[in-house]
Amino acid sequence: MPSYIPCKKNDPNGYVFYVSLISQANPLIMQANPTLAAGDAKLAIDDAAPNNLGTLPAVDADFTKRVKVVFSQAETNGDNLTIILSDAAGAEWCDLTLNIQTGAQTLDEIDTLIDTLISRLTAARAGYLDELAAANLPADIDTLLLRLSAARALLLDEITAARMSELDAANIPADIDTLLARLTLVRAGYLDELAAANIPLDIDTLLLRLSAARALLLDEITPARMSELDPVNIPFDIDTLLARLTAARAAFLDELGPLNMPADIDTLLARLTAARAAYLDELGPLNIPADIDALVAGLLPPRATFTL
Repeated sequence: MPSYIPCKKNDPNGYVFYVSLISQANPLIMQANPTLAAGDAKLAIDDAAPNNLGTLPAVDADFTKRVKVVFSQAETNGDNLTIILSDAAGAEWCDLTLNIQTGAQTLDEIDTLIDTLISRLTAARAGYLDELAAANLPADIDTLLLRLSAARALLLDEITAARMSELDAANIPADIDTLLARLTLVRAGYLDELAAANIPLDIDTLLLRLSAARALLLDEITPARMSELDPVNIPFDIDTLLARLTAARAAFLDELGPLNMPADIDTLLARLTAARAAYLDELGPLNIPADIDALVAGLLPPRATFTL
């Protein structure tokens, strides 16, 4: 059964209370089984004119000197509810007028609210209120001003409605899936390389590999040379390479393989003996003219001599 203390304004449960009516025949006693007829019970809401109650009061069957009065929700929608009970027949019971002032909540509802407040205002949270004391506020404000610098305050302007909408439940799963797809286990491992323990070693390794000489080679990467990698140039360059590197020439490259080179070198050494190598010296520019002269002299017939 709902609580009716006090009468709640515009209460969906309505309002129920009980009265006893004084007998006209003997004003010292309450009337038993009073007769109640239409028009005997009227209600005035605030300053409005009285109207018949929607539900005629009824005698309590368990206690015949008690009368049950019931208000509907609409009949509680006022600050002052004045019930006027008057015997229309005028011969059985005395008139009775009661004024009931309504409230925003019943005591039970107020008790529930207090319990809620007590559960929320725990001892720890109550301690936070001490931070609002005059002794703490100036220091706290100074700390806040120090932390919330003008530059950081400007960053708050970057928190737009559109950006915050990315945190909606509809977006977060898709965004997480995208992040997981991009941040694979392999890529996540690369982040470990940014640890303090790795960076100095990695920098040393980079400095070792990127020597001053190699760094100079980077200057050779000019826009003109890089333009050769443009889509318009690559097909032409590939055609030129294919024209130059014929199948026959490509086969010659196989001779440079590790399986062929030692054997080829051994064959060359066997064929180019020290004696044969010496012959090659005879092809030098200093020897060839003299050798040709000697050959010519040796091949010509002897000149005839005449005695005069």
